[in-house]
Amino acid sequence: MTSNHYFFKLQRELIKRNLVLPVLSGIGFFFSLPFLTIINLQNQLSEDISQQRFSEILTESINSVLVDGIAIFSKIGLVIMATLAGIILFRYLHSRKQVDFFHSLPISRNSLFAQLYLTGFMSVIPLYVIMYTVSVIIACVMGCGEYISAGLLLLTVVKNIIFFLFFYSLSVLATILSGNTFITVALYVFFNFFIVATALIFDTLCSLSFETYWTGQMLRSMFDYSCPFAVFLSGNLSPFSFISYNNTYIIFIAIATVALILLNSVLFRVRKSESAGSALSFKCLKTPLKCYLALMSGYIFMIILNSMVNYNISNIKTMVVGITIGVVLCHIFFEILYNFDIRSAFKCYKTMIVLVVAGIGLFSFMKADVFGYDYKIPNEQDIKGVSISARYPNSNLENRFMKTISPFTDIKNISNVLNMAEIAVDGLKQQKENGGRLEESQDYGNLTVNYILKNGRTMTRDYNSVPETDEYLSSLKDIYLSQEYRKNEARSVFDIDYNKNITDLKLEIRTNADLPSDISGSIVDIQKSKEIIDAIREESLKLTQAQMENEIPVLRIDADVSYKEKTNSSYETRYSGRVITYIPVYSTYTKTLALIEKYSNVKPQAMTADDIASIQITKYIKSQPSETGEISEFNTNSVTITDKNEIAEILENGMTSEVSNSLSAVYSIDSVRDFDIILNTASGASTGIVYKDGKTPYNLFNSYFTN
Repeated sequence: MTSNHYFFKLQRELIKRNLVLPVLSGIGFFFSLPFLTIINLQNQLSEDISQQRFSEILTESINSVLVDGIAIFSKIGLVIMATLAGIILFRYLHSRKQVDFFHSLPISRNSLFAQLYLTGFMSVIPLYVIMYTVSVIIACVMGCGEYISAGLLLLTVVKNIIFFLFFYSLSVLATILSGNTFITVALYVFFNFFIVATALIFDTLCSLSFETYWTGQMLRSMFDYSCPFAVFLSGNLSPFSFISYNNTYIIFIAIATVALILLNSVLFRVRKSESAGSALSFKCLKTPLKCYLALMSGYIFMIILNSMVNYNISNIKTMVVGITIGVVLCHIFFEILYNFDIRSAFKCYKTMIVLVVAGIGLFSFMKADVFGYDYKIPNEQDIKGVSISARYPNSNLENRFMKTISPFTDIKNISNVLNMAEIAVDGLKQQKENGGRLEESQDYGNLTVNYILKNGRTMTRDYNSVPETDEYLSSLKDIYLSQEYRKNEARSVFDIDYNKNITDLKLEIRTNADLPSDISGSIVDIQKSKEIIDAIREESLKLTQAQMENEIPVLRIDADVSYKEKTNSSYETRYSGRVITYIPVYSTYTKTLALIEKYSNVKPQAMTADDIASIQITKYIKSQPSETGEISEFNTNSVTITDKNEIAEILENGMTSEVSNSLSAVYSIDSVRDFDIILNTASGASTGIVYKDGKTPYNLFNSYFTN
C-alpha cells in the first residue's frame, strides 16, 4: 500500500514539475483538431453542389480532417510532443545535481524509469484523445455523423498512439545516450534520418562511380521502410504524400517501440551518474559515431565540390580534396565536442588520417568498378521478365520514345533486349578505352533496362550512349513490331487502366486537316469512349509492318482519363489522371472509324490547298569558316507562297507536324534539311510540314531561291 501510494504521489509530482507538456498538448491539439474541423466542415457545408456530390465530398472531408489530410497538423503535434516529452522528462540526466537528487529517492532505477516514461505518455495522449473525441462530436453536431466510420476513427487513434510511443521512445533513447541537450537533439534527428541520408549519399556515389547506374532507384524503398517520420506524416497535405503505409508497417513500428522501451530501460539502469554533462554517456559510442559521420561528411563535401568545380579539374583531384576536407573538418568538430576543448582538435590525428585514406580508398574501389557493375548482364535463363525504355532513332516524332507498361515475358523479346544490352556494354567498353570520347561518325541512343529475375530480385541498367548499329536497330525494331510490345506500350490506348475506377474519359478527335489549336470533335461519355478505345486496341494489333512503315494515320485521338482510387491505407480517396496524346487511327480501322463517325460525326479529312492561306519558306545556308575554323548558320531571305497550285504541289507527300507525331516509330521521315516551312491559315494559325524520307521536294524549294 505504501509503495503504491508513493508511486502515485511521485507521478502527480512529476506531472506538476513538467506542467508545460499538458499545457502545450492541450493548446496544440485544440487548434489542430477541433478548430480546424469546424473551419473545414463549414467550408464544405457552404458549397452549392448536388446532393450526391455533396455526400461524396463530405465523406472525403470527414476522413481528411479526422483521419489524414488536415490531421497532418495533429500528427506534427504528436511528433513534437513526443520529442519534447522524452527530452524534458529525462533531461535531468544531463545535470549532476539533479541526477544526485532523483537517484537518492527511495525507488529503484526500473521504477523511476517507468514513472518518468508514464508521465510523458499521460501528459500528452489523454489530451490528444479528448481533443480528437471533441472533433468527432463537432462533426456529428454539424450533421455529418452518418458519414463517420467509428471503427476507422478508432483504428486511426490507435495507429497515431503507436507512432507517438515510437518517437517518444526514440527521444528518450537520444536523451539517455547523450550528456547534454544539444547532442540529444542532434542524436534524435540522426536516429530518424541516418538510414535515408546514408542511402542518399550512397546513391549519389553510385551515380558518380558507375556509368549505367539508375539514379534514385533505392531511395523510394528507403523512404517507404526506413524513415518512420516521413511515413507517419504521409498524406495529401504533407511533403511526403507519395508514401503510404499499411497495417503490416504499423505492426513493425509497434515491435520496434517495444524493443526501444526495453533497450531504454536497460540503458537507463546501467548509465553511470558521472556521465552527466559529457558529450556521450557511453564511451563505446564515441569512436563509431565519429568515424561514420566523418566518412559521410567527406563524401558530402566531395559531392558538393564535384558539382561546383570546373570540369578541367580531374575527378581524382576533386575526390581527394573533397573527402579530405570533409573528413578533417568533421573529425576536428567531434574531437572538440567530445573533449570540450579546442586544443583537442588534432588529438587523434592518426585516426583522422586513417579515415581520410579509408574514404578515398572506398570511393576509389567503387570508381574502379572492381566487380564489373557496368558490364553485368544476367543470363537469359535467370530472367523472369524485362522492361525497357528507349529512344527510337528519329527525334521528330512523338512516338519515338518506347516504354513498356509491364515486363516482357516473350523469349524473343527478352533475347532482343539482351542483344541490345550487349551492344550497349561493348559500346561502353569502347568509350572507356577512348578516354570517354564518342566516335563522331556513329549515332548514339539511350536505353534503360530493368530485369526481373526469377529469384525475386530486380536489376536496372541505364545506358546513355548506345551505338545505334544495324544490329541494335534491328533488335529495337523487332521489339516495336511485336504483339507483346503493342499490348504493353506506355502512353498508348493500352495504358488506360480499366481496373481502376474511371471517373472521366474524354476523347478529342483531330483530322489531318486540323492545326494545333483545332479539334474536329470530342466524346465525353465514358462508355462510348471505352467502345472506341476497345476498337482501337483490337484493330491496332492487326496492323502490318508495311502499314506502320508506309501509311499515314487518317485521324488522331487524344485521351484524357481520370481515376478515383483508394490509397493503401484504405481511408484516403485520391484522384489521378493522365493525358495520352497522338493515338493514331489508320484507314484499316473500319470499326473504330464507324464508331467515331457515329458518336462525333467526324470523318477523315486531309489538308488541301484551300485550307492554307500561305506558305513561308526560309532557307538556311552555312557561311564560310571563320579564322577559328567555326561555321555559323545565318538566315538568307524568305519567300511567301500564296498561289494555290504551288501550295498544292508543296503539300503533296507532306504532312503537318501534328500528323507526324502520331506516326509509328518505324515510319522514316526526312528532317527537311536547310529549309524551314511554315503553313499559315486565314485564321492566323500555323504549323510545320514534314515528309517521308526521300519525298521532300528539295528541287522545288531551291527553285524559289535561284536568281
